[in-house]
Amino acid sequence: MMEATTSPILAGNILNESIPKDEADQLLQDLFHEMNEESFDEIRFAAYRTAGKLLFIQNKTNLHLVDVYNMIEAFRENGLNTLDHNTELHETRLEAIVSSIFYALNKRLPTTHYIDVERSISLVTNWLLYAYDSDAIGRIRVLSVKTALSTLCAGRLVDKLRYHFSQIEDDNGVLNFPKFEAYLRELLQLPAAVGEAPTFGFAEEMANKFFNPEGPLKRNETSLLNFLECVMGTDAPLCYIWLGTMQKMANAARCEHQIPCQICKTKPMVGFRYKCLHCYNYTLCQDCFWRGKSSQSHKQEHDVREYSTWNAGERGSSFRSKFLCGGGRKKRTSLPDFPKEPEPNKTLDVTNIVPPLPSDLSGPNQYVDYVTSSTSPESVESSIASSNPTKLTEDLDGRMDDEHKLISRYAARLAANSRQKPANKVSKSPSQSSIDANREQRELMQTLQNKNRLLLKEIRRLRDEHEETSRSAAQIAQNPQLLAELKLLRQRKDELELRMSALQESRRELMVQLEGLMNLLKAENL
Repeated sequence: MMEATTSPILAGNILNESIPKDEADQLLQDLFHEMNEESFDEIRFAAYRTAGKLLFIQNKTNLHLVDVYNMIEAFRENGLNTLDHNTELHETRLEAIVSSIFYALNKRLPTTHYIDVERSISLVTNWLLYAYDSDAIGRIRVLSVKTALSTLCAGRLVDKLRYHFSQIEDDNGVLNFPKFEAYLRELLQLPAAVGEAPTFGFAEEMANKFFNPEGPLKRNETSLLNFLECVMGTDAPLCYIWLGTMQKMANAARCEHQIPCQICKTKPMVGFRYKCLHCYNYTLCQDCFWRGKSSQSHKQEHDVREYSTWNAGERGSSFRSKFLCGGGRKKRTSLPDFPKEPEPNKTLDVTNIVPPLPSDLSGPNQYVDYVTSSTSPESVESSIASSNPTKLTEDLDGRMDDEHKLISRYAARLAANSRQKPANKVSKSPSQSSIDANREQRELMQTLQNKNRLLLKEIRRLRDEHEETSRSAAQIAQNPQLLAELKLLRQRKDELELRMSALQESRRELMVQLEGLMNLLKAENL
């Protein structure tokens, strides 16, 4: 595959001024550490959780200061518009592109607004390689750079989607399916890079679902207007929900609501405001609502409205769980309809209350045991009377004694059951346990991915060291005085090859574990 090159003068200047590799890696690790401290994984809704993580990266890297049109102009100045989407850019060329973006930004900003240009360049470059260079070969495709930077920069969502469509349309202005599939893969790599692959990860059949007979798009007929209506509509596909939520969160981040939160008492509330439709004058801030906090008589199942501005006339928008990839409400089981007035001509169906009688009740104790296990003590007398009404007057005294025995046996059984249960055991709700399980799985998957990347980096470093050793050995072999050093270098080469083999074997094991974990997460989401 063709590799794009850059100007040697520009590349040399960037290498001389750029941050050292070790320091750049440490900056990226600090970025992830700060993001974990924000506790985004506690947010119940996947769309808001993903958008929050990506907005955090956008602000930390100063990409929120670059407009989408300035980003497109930077692509044109660096010649990306003339390159094929599958062209691979070397790490040096990628750093040159990012440098041109931030140096141009630094010229546009007022003198009172200072940003650390070198730090921003290092963070953006290394984060793009982390997200898209899964093999740690130091190369990234042109389509990956265009998709990621045009999505994470500032600007209107419609302008970003228009640029995306310009990259996947054909000469007739119609969406091209192979380009759309490649673009969708690159776009969904952004949520996957922040640990949200189980919800918004790319699947092989995902692009085909857009063009099914019931899908929102049509093959060879999808124009820009159709594409925008599909992605920005109220029934947007699941894989695009996080993108619209990200834009909505960015717009609401500057809004202040001049009322206190019912939980944390914060005033003013910044961001979104949620008002319960069941509880009178009950309002929550976004942090408390997203993390499922509640007080008083308010419940998480109550319908709420979301407000993104502090306008008196704003009606708000209904908060739909399925739109936000939540679990949604559980359907309540309906009870049978019983008549308000007795119907003498109609037999009342009480099969759901009184279980059917067993086939054999010949023994004197079998009927007593059956009544004790299937009915309450209050219904014992009526059950016995209905089974044999002719002997009720004769056996009334004996039945009263039996009733007292049944009540005592029933009370003893309840006491035994209560003793078997642990006294201080506090069980988590199903939703809380599922959230904890998903969080642990995401953390485990993120750990495996990080280990895989570290192993790949070590393999690449050893390979480069091996190649450099081989070139030096060829030059030394021409000098008879350095043959002894050549022998030592060959021994070192054998050691490095053995270590490389061990690292590759470890990488294969990690990939197998990662694949199994991904399959498990997909099965749970289904």
